[in-house]
Amino acid sequence: MFGAVYGDIIGSYYENHCTKDYDFQFEKSSSFTDDTVMTCAVCSAILANPENIGFFRRKKRALEYAVQYKQYYSRFPDAGYGQMFQAWAREKSIYSITKQRSFANGGAMRTVPIGYAYQDWKQVMIQVLRQYGLPVMDMIKIRYALSS
Repeated sequence: MFGAVYGDIIGSYYENHCTKDYDFQFEKSSSFTDDTVMTCAVCSAILANPENIGFFRRKKRALEYAVQYKQYYSRFPDAGYGQMFQAWAREKSIYSITKQRSFANGGAMRTVPIGYAYQDWKQVMIQVLRQYGLPVMDMIKIRYALSS
């Protein structure tokens, strides 16, 4: 967890100041981004309900993650979210709450706490899919999650 947060903070400066030099300095203007905020939202959802989920509780679990995403977004709205995520997070409708989709690597970044919380490989994969809000397996996102 610390590595994910430190990496996010240290790398935040270099999202706009690209470099191929791996001997870079920590910049004072570095700060946490949406990746850290959403990773904390995943932690919060797991701490609130650490139980394994089965087939019939998948939608409920996706809702638990989505509620945390919206709450954490409202606390840190300027952390650098993508436009599609912002539009989803601002919607008030309860019907939109599980329709969240992550693009790029954001969804993969926030899977870190799932690997710590669940020991069973099948449960890890179910939790990863639920935190994405996916109704079916999306192999590209799963590959990103597995490489995180």
